[in-house]
Amino acid sequence: MKTNNRAPRVRGARALVAMLPNGRSVWLNLRPAPVPVREFDRIANAIRFKRFDRARRLDANAAATRRFSRRLTRDTARLSRMRLKKEHKLRNRILTGDEKIGRRVDSALIPVIREVETNRKKQKEILRKHQRRELWNQLVVLSAAPLMAAYGQRSNPIAENNLVLALSLAVWLFGDEAASLLSGKPGKKEDSIKGLDVWSYTAPLANLLTGWWLLSGRQHERFITGVTDLKNVTVQDFVYKKDRQRHLYAALSVEDLSPRIAPDHLQDFRTLQNVPAVATIQSVEFADESLDLAPVSLLETAVIYGHLRILVQMPSNLPALKKLQVAWMVDTQDPAAKPLSGKG
Repeated sequence: MKTNNRAPRVRGARALVAMLPNGRSVWLNLRPAPVPVREFDRIANAIRFKRFDRARRLDANAAATRRFSRRLTRDTARLSRMRLKKEHKLRNRILTGDEKIGRRVDSALIPVIREVETNRKKQKEILRKHQRRELWNQLVVLSAAPLMAAYGQRSNPIAENNLVLALSLAVWLFGDEAASLLSGKPGKKEDSIKGLDVWSYTAPLANLLTGWWLLSGRQHERFITGVTDLKNVTVQDFVYKKDRQRHLYAALSVEDLSPRIAPDHLQDFRTLQNVPAVATIQSVEFADESLDLAPVSLLETAVIYGHLRILVQMPSNLPALKKLQVAWMVDTQDPAAKPLSGKG
């Protein structure tokens, strides 16, 4: 049933008679006209009805609001659960994908890392071996110094001995690499490095032994020197100062030069003629300084078939001579040859 919410139209008299306190009466015209009691009741009833209807509507709106609030709460909770569930699924999916990608990356990266680490270790080892080889190569070069000092020929840089020593040094410095290049066999790099190490370790000593083996039999010192102590000598009598009829003696000493001559040069040295040799008296000592003896002096120095012959003038009274030493020097070069370009 539809209710009429509008207030009823007021109907009443517009003119009224007012009784004054002094007894007089006055006509009053009212605009708008006053509402009759009956109409006023109708207005009051309409107001009460509207108030009741508003309260009912407010209760209905409150109930609807509560229902909406409960539904909103349920929907919010459901949406939250759905969102959390989807986030959990998405997170699990992302984590699973990350794990798969990580495993793939690890499976692809670990061999590369291992290979890089292995290559790094190999490169470090090769570098250390090359450094060691460089050190041993320097020792090989240093090993050539005593060979040059012992067997080198100074005045001519391309002399035979110098060339032999230079060739030996070059062989032991670069022979391993040259052999590896000439062989042409593609062996493993580690094996080649090991071979280089063995070669490098043995090269200094091998260079010394090679130089010694090739040149030790040759004569490297042009001049050989020594001191001879005249003890067991052969004494020859000869006349000294005929005007005074005084006889003196000549002492002959023979020194074998074979131990001082290189084996390869010994046979040639024995055949040399007119070998230059000099000698001088180093020290002489008499048993009795008061004796009137002739002076001691050299008479002759010669080299005959590899033996040094020294002839010394001595006093006639041999027991008076306590000590006699002669220093000498012999040239081992062939006098007929060109000047030697070696040491000396």
